Amino acid sequence: MESVAQGQRDRRSQPGVKEAEAQGTSVESTPKINQPEDATEASGRVESISEEVLSSLTLQFQQMDTPSEHIAQMQSQTAQLKSQKKLLLYKGKVYGQSTHILVDPGATSSFIDSELHVEQCNAAQLEVDGELVFTASDTDTTMEDPEVTAARDQMREDFSDIFQEDLPAGHRPERFEGGYHRIDIEPGHKPPSQPVRTIPVPMMEELKRQIIKYVDLGILRPSSSPYGCPIIFAPKPGGKWRMCCDYRALNNITIKDTYPLPPHDTLLEQLKGARWFSRFDFNQFFHQIPIHPDDIHKTAIRTRYGSYEWTVMPFGLTNAPATALRVGNRAFFDFIDRFLVIFMDDTIVYSPDFDSHVSHVRQFLQRCREHQFFIRPSKVELFVRSIDFIGHHISEAGLSIIEDRIRAVMAIQPPVSYGPTVGKQPLRRMAKDGKSSLRSFLGMVGQFRRFIPKFSKVAEPLNRLLKDNAEFVWESEQQQAFDNLKSAICNAPVLQLPDQKLPSIMEVDGSGTHVGQVILQDQGKGMKPCGYHSVTLSDTQRRWPIPEIELFAIVEGFRFFRHILLGAPETIVRSDHQPLVYFQTKSTLSPKQARWLDELSE
Repeated sequence: MESVAQGQRDRRSQPGVKEAEAQGTSVESTPKINQPEDATEASGRVESISEEVLSSLTLQFQQMDTPSEHIAQMQSQTAQLKSQKKLLLYKGKVYGQSTHILVDPGATSSFIDSELHVEQCNAAQLEVDGELVFTASDTDTTMEDPEVTAARDQMREDFSDIFQEDLPAGHRPERFEGGYHRIDIEPGHKPPSQPVRTIPVPMMEELKRQIIKYVDLGILRPSSSPYGCPIIFAPKPGGKWRMCCDYRALNNITIKDTYPLPPHDTLLEQLKGARWFSRFDFNQFFHQIPIHPDDIHKTAIRTRYGSYEWTVMPFGLTNAPATALRVGNRAFFDFIDRFLVIFMDDTIVYSPDFDSHVSHVRQFLQRCREHQFFIRPSKVELFVRSIDFIGHHISEAGLSIIEDRIRAVMAIQPPVSYGPTVGKQPLRRMAKDGKSSLRSFLGMVGQFRRFIPKFSKVAEPLNRLLKDNAEFVWESEQQQAFDNLKSAICNAPVLQLPDQKLPSIMEVDGSGTHVGQVILQDQGKGMKPCGYHSVTLSDTQRRWPIPEIELFAIVEGFRFFRHILLGAPETIVRSDHQPLVYFQTKSTLSPKQARWLDELSE
């Protein structure tokens, strides 16, 4: 079960646990758990839970009569709770107030500090006296700071005009110069016009409903344009449908906008040091950006009920993401990287303390009011201690992978199929889309490679299958690599967000086929990793002598982590290759080594 795997992963991320398990010993921690004075205490090892999860923890527990809706149904492959009413009662402080918290060993969430600053019991793991004890159950018995509740309610009331579940009718303002979407066509092309596409009867009713809705809002209007594209429907969460436009013919003749998309790592690293977060989701952000009047006719769509054209930016245009980022950056330029991170319609306000966070959120919402940006209230998260953003979970403790992505990776099946049999033995053959499926898997896992030590080495058997002239044959080596990557994602550690103001240690290592690096920093809790990196050596690089491979590991580490190490007060490089100590004092250097020395001198 995912929650059990999460609990195991978090426990193993603690210093000393992995080493002890490798040696076959048990790491025991006896947390101080205060039971209520009138409670009957019992102590002992929790034997009804999988030893994989809790073999290193000695806990006090008691039998309690708890409503079934407050009990997490925990399961694992090796053991289950023998009694669904056996929970732990912990007496601690939440926001400085004493409270009782019902807990079980299986619920999941992010790691937090010993202050127990939590808003819901099912959204926190607990730490007592510096030791990981257990995670909170799916009960809601914690207490929220009244100041936070009052500030949240006041903020919603003060800006109720921009918290709109549905977009208001009316024309969308340009807001500032360049605040609209342009469609520039390559010279010499005729307007693309395609016939109406047949759709199922239930979708025809949905099409009519959405056309009426958008016409009433003023973002769609009847058209007599020579342009025309068909419409398609994409499923949305909750069983609803989103009307999309098949603009592929138009996109093929559109001059591409090269506005840069920000790297995800850069966005995440801006959140370092933050303790308070608020998340805002613009209500249909594309539909809040107007189309330039000269380009409205180019957005025409063909339907069974006639032709219509958009007065706002629709989904499906090739340059729409670039326009959305440009508008967001222009509108909130002075806030970005101070207390705001924005990616498309997903916006995070972050602050180091509560008072400044209230001020930052108010500034952001006031700017939204000035530019008439509307926010969907159902997706707003105000004044929380942890948050999910672009596939990652961010909290004061650091960076981790969200549970949804872990479950998605674990659900992927190997890209193979079984064909006819000869006798009793099936003939294994490649799937028709084997390479495409494998690329999809590696792409999904690759976005989290910073969590995986030696990623390139683990994934090498899979990458070999993707070479142009390689035959796609799925053998035991590929299956092992496939399973190892899924296991690495499931057991990924919690990483620190790097702080450029602190000294860093870069540990490097090289072999005949790969080089790897890891950045470590001490942010008050000992040396912990900020990220891993690894590279597969080319055929030419594998013929280098060992000293050059080890030196290349250092050069590649400085290249990849340059944005962290450049300007840092101190950077210490650790390597197991002693001759590198004398590299800078060598009397003669090869041209390659001279280039590397010049690069490292920066």
